[in-house]
Amino acid sequence: MPRPQSITRDEINAAFEDEAMRAAYPPILTPEQFAGLFSVSVSTAYDWIAKGYFDGATTHVGKHLRIWRSRAIEIAFSRQRTKPRRNTCTTQPQNPPTAPASATE
Repeated sequence: MPRPQSITRDEINAAFEDEAMRAAYPPILTPEQFAGLFSVSVSTAYDWIAKGYFDGATTHVGKHLRIWRSRAIEIAFSRQRTKPRRNTCTTQPQNPPTAPASATE
């Protein structure tokens, strides 16, 4: 699989040239705006931030979380590999049950 390309500041700025985009997603985002920008639920956005995926792009203003839009986009597009998911289900049991002996043998 090819490595993802890093996104440049010019590309980020070009995405927000439209006034509607700048109004919807200002340079400093609330968690709700951040979730909308990445098309995920707000709980997923909080989960990503809690897991440290966007360290360096987040800060607290009092009790309020704020996210730097450009830094968050740079982090999202510069990832070389995401963490693998845990396999929580097993496909086959460790010791398969044996068939009961037939009484007619």
